[in-house]
Amino acid sequence: VEHTWTTPGDYTIGLKVTSSDSLVLTDTDLTTVKVKVCGIAIDVWPNRYPNRISLRRSTTVISVAVLGSDDLDVASLDETTAKFGKTGTEASPVNGPTTTDINADGHMDILYGFKVGDCGFAVGDTQAVLTIRTDAGAELSGSDDVIVN
Repeated sequence: VEHTWTTPGDYTIGLKVTSSDSLVLTDTDLTTVKVKVCGIAIDVWPNRYPNRISLRRSTTVISVAVLGSDDLDVASLDETTAKFGKTGTEASPVNGPTTTDINADGHMDILYGFKVGDCGFAVGDTQAVLTIRTDAGAELSGSDDVIVN
């Protein structure tokens, strides 16, 4: 039996086995599984460091890459669900997606653009978060270091 949960949380699962012969034997067992948000690698301002975000330039578009890997085929992402900002719930993309191997590792990556003024950052913030769902509905999240001034 296989099941995929699309929302993080605690779920009780069970297995009931019944014999097929004339003896009616049944055994049941229950356990709880914890489903967490899966992590992904992102790169704010790809291939640049440090990742500076100036709030004085609210119309500037921040480039953010979701990095593909052996474990993540970016073609499986639902591009309509991408969000980016202080918590990963703020801004929808204004550019993209563009698919390219941005870090030359042999895996396709996907690049989005988000307007600074939509991202909810405040001076002194040090993390930026991108959330996105797969076509199957699983929620993924990744973060990168930033300097917001």
